[in-house]
Amino acid sequence: MIVYRDIVERWLVPMGKALNMPVVPLDGLKADQIEPFIAYDVVEPYIDCSPHHAESQGMIEKIVEMEWLLLICSKERMDMVERCRDLLGWQWTEGLECLTTISAVQVNMGPAQWKTEPTAGLGLRIRLRMKDRFERTFTFIEKVELQRNEKKE
Repeated sequence: MIVYRDIVERWLVPMGKALNMPVVPLDGLKADQIEPFIAYDVVEPYIDCSPHHAESQGMIEKIVEMEWLLLICSKERMDMVERCRDLLGWQWTEGLECLTTISAVQVNMGPAQWKTEPTAGLGLRIRLRMKDRFERTFTFIEKVELQRNEKKE
C-alpha cells in the first residue's frame, strides 16, 4: 500500500537534513518562511501503469508512477543553482538508497526549471515508480448479456 507521508518521511526529510534545508509542503508555505528551503508537492499522485486485471477475486497488484515537484527557494538565484546541484547529487546517491526503504525506484528526473507560481524557485520534477496492492472481494462480472423485450402489437 502506498503511504505518501512515509515517502516524505523516508525520502524527502533525510534529503533536507543532508542538505541543511527545511522541507515543507508547497501548500503549507508561510509568508515568513525562512529561506532557503525545499517545498514539495505531488503534482501527479497516481498514474496506473499496469494492465487491467480480469481476476475475479484476490490481490490485485498495480504498478504506479507518481511525479513529485521539489522547489528550491532562496533569496539569490545562484544560491538556488548551487543547492540544486547538491540536491541532484544527493538524489543520485543517498536518495536512491532511501527510496529502497519504501520500495520505490526513480524513473525520471526532469531538468531544473525556474518557477514563479505558486512561489518563485528552482524546481525539479522527479518521477517515482512503486507497487500498490488492493484486495478484490467481490465477483467480477466480465460480460453481461442484455435481453430486449419486444412489444407485441
